[in-house]
Amino acid sequence: RPRRLWAPSVEQGKNAEQSLAKLLWRDIRERGAVNVDSRGASSTAGALRALAFATRDKGRAVDFDVQWGSDDQGKLFRFHVAPGLGWAALKDSLGRFERLTASPKSDHRLLARAIKATDKKEGTVCVEGQIEDKNALFRLVKALAELQLLIGSRKVARCVALPVKRTSSSLSKETHDTQEKQENLRVYVWIEARARPSSDGSGGSPAGKSKSTSVHTDGEERLCDSTG
Repeated sequence: RPRRLWAPSVEQGKNAEQSLAKLLWRDIRERGAVNVDSRGASSTAGALRALAFATRDKGRAVDFDVQWGSDDQGKLFRFHVAPGLGWAALKDSLGRFERLTASPKSDHRLLARAIKATDKKEGTVCVEGQIEDKNALFRLVKALAELQLLIGSRKVARCVALPVKRTSSSLSKETHDTQEKQENLRVYVWIEARARPSSDGSGGSPAGKSKSTSVHTDGEERLCDSTG
């Protein structure tokens, strides 16, 4: 059964986010899946950054979806996390990017509707926010949770998060300058039919809608290795 972890707040620093990223992979290896809970902007931004770091630091993606939850202290976000595609398969699944932006002033309901509408296009939906802006990332996660309500229980909005910077090359695991500061956190979103839970509790297949069999690069992005 997946374990429940709490996301660190921004006050706990980058080391806590890196530690959570390592815990995610440990639990994925041992249990097949893990749940991460967050409450508030700092904790939620920390959860999303940890998911992005976990994907960046391994040879395969961390697949997740987000739902509203609650406990005796009130509302929270619950990230359901499972192993995703390997790098080659992930790149082959991306296709052309359909870009959306999250900011501290974004209306999460409107952003959720935009993601749902854009998903019908041929490209892969990706939503970006500044990686250090906890309020922008909080709005992004709220939109993902709202999206799950919009699409209903028979579908799931599966996501992969990555830290990115704008360069002249395509998405790649390597970077020649590890000192360059990361600019954005990008979340790829696929709306799919919900798979039946597997025997290991991982909740089904990883993200990756087969809209394209090749990568069309925009000449702008590359995966960052530095955590800033």
